[in-house]
Formats: sequence, C-alpha cells, structure tokens
Amino acid sequence: MSMQRKWKLIAVLVLTLVILGAVGWQQFVPQPTQPKTITITPVVTTISGSQTIAQPDRIVIDTHAHLQWDPGSESSSDLAVKTALENMEKIGIQKTLIMPPPFPARFAGTYDHKELAMITKKYPGRFAVLAAGGSLNPMIHSTRPEEVTPDIKRSFQEIAEGIIRNGAVGFGETTAEHFSLHAGHPYLSAPPDHPLFLLLAEIAANNNVPIDLHMEAIPQDMLLPKELDSPPNPKTLRENMAAFERLLSYNRNARVIWAHAGWDNTGYRTVALMQQLLQRHPNLYMSIKIQKPLFPENMPLNEKGDIRPEWVDLIRSFPDRFVIGSDTFYGVAGEVMWRTPSGETPPKENPIWVFLRKLPPDLARKVAYENVIWIYNVKTDSAPWQISSGSLLDIVCTFADNTYPSVCCCVPNPDRCTRQHRATG
Repeated sequence: MSMQRKWKLIAVLVLTLVILGAVGWQQFVPQPTQPKTITITPVVTTISGSQTIAQPDRIVIDTHAHLQWDPGSESSSDLAVKTALENMEKIGIQKTLIMPPPFPARFAGTYDHKELAMITKKYPGRFAVLAAGGSLNPMIHSTRPEEVTPDIKRSFQEIAEGIIRNGAVGFGETTAEHFSLHAGHPYLSAPPDHPLFLLLAEIAANNNVPIDLHMEAIPQDMLLPKELDSPPNPKTLRENMAAFERLLSYNRNARVIWAHAGWDNTGYRTVALMQQLLQRHPNLYMSIKIQKPLFPENMPLNEKGDIRPEWVDLIRSFPDRFVIGSDTFYGVAGEVMWRTPSGETPPKENPIWVFLRKLPPDLARKVAYENVIWIYNVKTDSAPWQISSGSLLDIVCTFADNTYPSVCCCVPNPDRCTRQHRATG
C-alpha cells in the first residue's frame, strides 16, 4: 500500500471515530429491551372530506414522479409544483425526485433538466431532479444502433454532462421497453445494450449518478398481452433480458435503477427473476411502484392488502437495493394521476404507507429513505435522531467511497463495494 493510500485510509478512520464519538458508542450496541424502530402507522384526520396524515417521525423520499404541465406557460409549472407539494404534505413525503417522462423522438425538447432545475432552486429541500427523458431518451430512440457515429456520441455526451452540471442527481426517465396504455401514450422500444445506453452507463459511472430505466420484462419472445392494443404496441414482443444484462455488466460502477418493481405488465417480472438479476449484478437497484398492473399476482401486496412473504424475503436478501418510486403525475389543476392499464385512481390511503407499514421496521427505513440518500447522493432535512445509527456508518461509507474511490470501506455493507473498488482497494 502506497503512503498516499495509507493517509487516505487514516483520514476515513478518523472521520468514522469522530462520528462515533458524536453519537455515542452505545448506539451501536444492541438493546434488545428497547429496539430501535420507525413509526409508520399514519394518524389520519378528515378535514372537509380530504385526508391529512400527521407524520412527525416518518420520512419517505419518492424517487420517481412527474409534473404534468405546459412548458409554454410560465405559470403552468408553478401550478403543478403546488399540486405536488400539497400531495406530499398530505401523505407525508419529505422529498420527491422529479423527472420528465421518457418522451419519444417527436416530442424531444418538450422539457428536461433546464426547466426542472428552476423548480429545485425554488424548493431545494423538497425536490431533486433527474433528467434525460426529454433529451437523451429521444436521441436513443431516434437512432438505430448501427447508425451511431462518433459525432452522435459526442453530442450525446455533451448533453448528458450538461444535465449533471445543471444539478441533476441522475439520468431519468429513460426506457428500453415502454407500452402504450391508452390513446396518445407512446410505445417505445430500444435494445438495452444500445451504444448510447452503454455510453450513458459510462457517463453515469464517471459522475457517480444513477440511471432510472423503465423496461418491461421480456425474457423470451412473446405475444402482446391481450389487454393492450396493437397498434401502437407490436403484436409480438422481442426478448430483452440478455441485452439488459449486457448493459449491467458493461460498467459495474454504473448504478442502474430498474423502475416499477411490482408493476408487471408481461407476467414475467417475478420475484424469482428479480432475485436472480440482483444476485448476478451488484450495480442493479429497483424502485417499487405499488399500482395495479396487468399481472397483479406479482405485486408486493395481495388483494387483501397484505404484503406477500416472498417480497419480504427478496428485500431482506438485498436490503440496500430497493427504494420507493411512485410514478405519480402531478397536474396543474390539482389532479394526482396514475397511468395504469386498469385506469385506477389513487386510493384514499396511499399504498406507499400500506406497503411500508407491512414491512419490518428496519427494512421500511431503508426502502423509505436510507437507501435513497446514498444511491442518489441526496440530502434530507431530517434531524440526526431520525436516522438510525446503522445508517450513520452507511453515510460515512458513502463519503469515503465518493471522496476516496480507491479505498473500499463499505462497512457494514460490503456488497456496495464495486468491482473496481475491490480491484484497487
């Protein structure tokens, strides 16, 4: 070990000791008679027929939501933001990561990071931005893999790096397979190992930000589910999982969030499939969407509202790899919209809280906010005592990984060490 690396490691250890001294060693000693928990049972009151939830000790960061607004109107975005903030207050979401939906080529430039960055400047504690849906995603879907040239790559990289310079915490929403669910809703398909997706993985890894990817699971060629219309959806769907694994393997330092876990519209995004992929790919993460899909048997909650045991087992096996991503659309007239095959409307009690309340408390904390802090490198306004002592070590580890990438100190989560870290640390 070189002298420089020794000093870096000493700096990390000193930082750890300082934090441990600040919070007290006893917080890391198990206390069986007084277990640490997070209260996630909502207190519900009704005011003029609306539901208000008091959540003094609850933290949720929603990692996937959209604003439905007219970019041509200066006041339109403010109205959509007002809807989002009112809903966040009502159901107890501390922070929301907003992003443009994955626009097709004909809607390129509708809106993207520049417009959304203005919102985060007004409300830095309530919103963070991912971008690509209105810029990079249309480029991917308008360029066939064999047509990608050095000039196209250069332009793509300039746009991507501009997104990060403008304050985005990741790239999203991108898509490799997007079904049309109703009139005017686009069908989009591109191979997950498209050269521009691979380039995006390199850029994301170099900038230490994640990629949010929407992709229906198609492990084999199959007919379109009968509930969906063709056109615009094709009658036959082409297998995409092998290409998805090539994307994941391309750069292990690129964190890929496979969006909408639990929202299965092919019948193949099963717990078994997700478990296999998570096992094989340490840079794969998933955001959970709890809305009714075409195949509700693969939802986290059953028809009675109880969590399925296999979902608890899955999250327990990979506790650092799941976050909440509601996929809510906030409109300018106060509307809160879901886009689902069944056309359902949001229920009175938000399913996020139903789901988190059914999870064991330690897993609920991780999924609700702890994982988001380090996966997306976002800040929260939570008081120090709202973060579990275990996550303090996570935060130290994240700081060390980001500051000294050649030193792997991922305690107590060694899975977080990337292959590059293991090779160099």
